[in-house]
Amino acid sequence: MFSRIQDMFFEVNWRSSILPTGPALLLTLGGILLSACSAGTNFERPSADAIVLGKTTPDQITKTMGKPWKKLATESNGKKLEVIIYSYAEEYSPVGGPNAALGRTIQLTFADGRLAGHEFFSSFKNDHTDFDVSRIKEIRKSAHSTEDVLHILGAPTGQQVYPLIDDAEQLRWSYRYQQIPPRGIKVQYVKILHIYFDKNRKVKNLNFEEKGKR
Repeated sequence: MFSRIQDMFFEVNWRSSILPTGPALLLTLGGILLSACSAGTNFERPSADAIVLGKTTPDQITKTMGKPWKKLATESNGKKLEVIIYSYAEEYSPVGGPNAALGRTIQLTFADGRLAGHEFFSSFKNDHTDFDVSRIKEIRKSAHSTEDVLHILGAPTGQQVYPLIDDAEQLRWSYRYQQIPPRGIKVQYVKILHIYFDKNRKVKNLNFEEKGKR
């Protein structure tokens, strides 16, 4: 019963307008808690030095974080990818906001045995990934650097490089937050910002999308 609930709790969509480039692997925590108090195995968000683009390997991740919730295989830009996912969710709690379950997920994607991208999101109070949408307008293309964006929005919830994005010289930062209803399998509210930096790590482009109601 618990394994069935756990599988229902995490819906994987391979194509999504919210993730427009690279393999559109959108993980949505669907609130099918039923009689279970939690689903998945709890985990702590890894530190920045434990997830380094171009260096970290799948073995290093599983050695430090343990057995993942799921492993997947896909491809992007002609490259085969290995995806490792850790997810955890709990039943409805007022801490998560009105009519929302609590959950956290990290997705780590590897190309040629090295980390090509990672994305984390959480609605738990202690490590939530909510961000201030009103400050997006402060970001200036061709002027602001990664350090400037860090000062404006804080640390990103994810980073991706080629082959997850099309340009081998660019870097993408992601900011993502979502809330999940306690019943049903669809995301109640999600917002995601992608910021693309050129080879000099100046802002090249950005796109923001917001769906649902908080």
